[in-house]
Amino acid sequence: MAAGDRPVADVTPEMVETTTETFDVAGAVADAERLPFDSGAFDAATCRIAAHHFPDPRAFVREVARVLEPGGTFAFEDCIAPEDDDLAAFLNRFERTRDPSHVEMFAESEWNAWLRDAGFEIGESVTMAREMDYTAWVDRTDPGDERREMLAELVRTPEAAELYGVTFEDDDVATFSNRKLLVRAVLRE
Repeated sequence: MAAGDRPVADVTPEMVETTTETFDVAGAVADAERLPFDSGAFDAATCRIAAHHFPDPRAFVREVARVLEPGGTFAFEDCIAPEDDDLAAFLNRFERTRDPSHVEMFAESEWNAWLRDAGFEIGESVTMAREMDYTAWVDRTDPGDERREMLAELVRTPEAAELYGVTFEDDDVATFSNRKLLVRAVLRE
């Protein structure tokens, strides 16, 4: 492995290419659940706002534990679902309407349990809300007219108000907030 032994992995070749052209890193096209690295190869690993696209996030957490050396640090950030099952189902339906590559968001308690089960000690686990411009967020995935109309209906529901803190300007959706989880965990020795 070249480029200072700092590899990136992503399932999309375009993302790996962009990253390796922009930064001094080596790249690997790979599923997060099957990383092409030796066991104990790294002292740190990160994953930022991607895990809600992974088919098997539990396997992903186990893979991160496998490739880290004992005492290695894992820095993780992703969007999270609420603990309420009905609200979580609404949130995931809303997200899949905008972005068909979305698989599922999970609650903070699930992520923390999976990390502990994989051998991590959680040093810090913080949730925060991030306010975003609604139109720019929808436009990122270019959902087409039909799905854009479905989103416009969904975002005006009581569930969306509870989950997203939606704001309006002249009856148009202006902003909303989604919840993020940030975790720093260390693989037990």
